[in-house]
Amino acid sequence: MLSGRSGRLAPLRLGGALADGAHRNLSDRYRLGRLLGVGSGGSVYAAEELETGEVVALKRLDRMEPRRLEGLKNEFRLRKELRHPNLVELYRLHVEPSEAFLTMELISGMRLDRWLASRSDSFDAPRLETLSLASMPTSGGTTVNTLGIDDPLPESWPAPLASEVRRAYAAILDGLIAVHDAGLVHRDLKHGNVIVSDDGRVVIVDFGLAARVGEHDDGASNPRRAAGTVPFMAPEQILGARPSPASDCFAVGVMLYRSLCGQVPYRGQLQRGLRARENADRVPLAELAPEAPEDILALVDELLAPDPADRPTAHQARRRISDEPP
Repeated sequence: MLSGRSGRLAPLRLGGALADGAHRNLSDRYRLGRLLGVGSGGSVYAAEELETGEVVALKRLDRMEPRRLEGLKNEFRLRKELRHPNLVELYRLHVEPSEAFLTMELISGMRLDRWLASRSDSFDAPRLETLSLASMPTSGGTTVNTLGIDDPLPESWPAPLASEVRRAYAAILDGLIAVHDAGLVHRDLKHGNVIVSDDGRVVIVDFGLAARVGEHDDGASNPRRAAGTVPFMAPEQILGARPSPASDCFAVGVMLYRSLCGQVPYRGQLQRGLRARENADRVPLAELAPEAPEDILALVDELLAPDPADRPTAHQARRRISDEPP
């Protein structure tokens, strides 16, 4: 896998034929190569721009349905002016009568949880070459990220080095601060949407569910239309409340919890998980990760507060996690 926008791309071959041959030259400008992910309606490929030879990631809708097309346009509109080293960079949006896709930075690296595990001598993390993945509505109505969903982790979870946890989450929070300061909410933060590149850059990807702070959508007040990935969703997010930075901070708390012990704090379907969140009914992280620093344990507890008003902001969490212990 290549990183960045330069280099030549060898098309992916399946049984001697080009994968998805009918679409290998989208708009006569791109040749599709390796398939990076497939969801219920969208696909992400490595792609080469024929005129320049630049290699990018290309996210394409499989079906030109109005809601999905609007989602792709919205993702590009919200992010086109926002650039930060800890956010994946978007390049171009292409919309034609028969197809729609956007191009973005191609990143070679590992998903966050695997990268943290790889910092332990007791775990051989598999190499991941992935990046921004499409978010599509499921038949049940809840919009979830169907690509790169965090799969089960080993039963014996190697405790990552606290210094690496601090460094990675400081970078995540730096990126999240940029998002929130721009008046946006990510709404789908999780390990599968954070990549650590080969050179150590921590990058938040997949803004397919991003929204403006306070923006009302058709998921409001309807848990069946809530947007996000269930294990990482805040209680108010499950209830379809207007997007707020506090919901992203809750997701960071879930991510930290899982990074330190290998499991998410809340399981089960929406309604069952909602009750557990509202009652803070979870196994204390200190019991599952007794070697974790006390200041990080305290921060996780506060980030997972049921009331959004009780959670630290991204700015506050960033100061507390810091690159070095206080």
